[in-house]
Amino acid sequence: TRAVTEERNNLCDGAESCASAVRAQISLGAEVIKFAATGGVRSNIAGGLGKQMTDAEMRSVVEWGAGGGANAVAFAPHADEFVAVDIVADSLAECERRTRAVCDTPVRQVLTTIDDPESALEQIGRGTCDVFLCLYVMELLPSQAYALRVLDIARQLLAPTGVAFVQIKYRDYVDRTPHRRNYARNLASQTIFPI
Repeated sequence: TRAVTEERNNLCDGAESCASAVRAQISLGAEVIKFAATGGVRSNIAGGLGKQMTDAEMRSVVEWGAGGGANAVAFAPHADEFVAVDIVADSLAECERRTRAVCDTPVRQVLTTIDDPESALEQIGRGTCDVFLCLYVMELLPSQAYALRVLDIARQLLAPTGVAFVQIKYRDYVDRTPHRRNYARNLASQTIFPI
């Protein structure tokens, strides 16, 4: 993956404008586009921390690795449909339960397997996703090759103007003192994706 370092104003307003901003970054060589419904870390927060993307820009949201629904409760109220993908049926049920507590958006549970994550493509439908979320999942995957499979699934699920937000915690193999904290209690600070 190559980072694009050219300074550009990538603010967008509306689905077509956002698609244009993504195309501009891709033309510069970007391989990953970050999307956040509340803006980014450099956003002007004087306008508030609420949702900055319109519901039309987030009609169909797919979350890969939905877990217990922490992201669903933020995104689902603004979508026509929330698709929760996971390898654990109980996690999908909890995601739907938590989403139902905050909104009436339909939740489609997609149970996939570790051996065949591509099975989710047929259950969801190629080119039907406006927003693909994959937060705190990549570093838990078994290999870089597997992570590339998930990214390819995201590419196939996305509509032409769709965006993906993939969060990856990584290390660059620079020698560092190993963590001595409790792994079970501090999974987020212990788990990394080597690049």
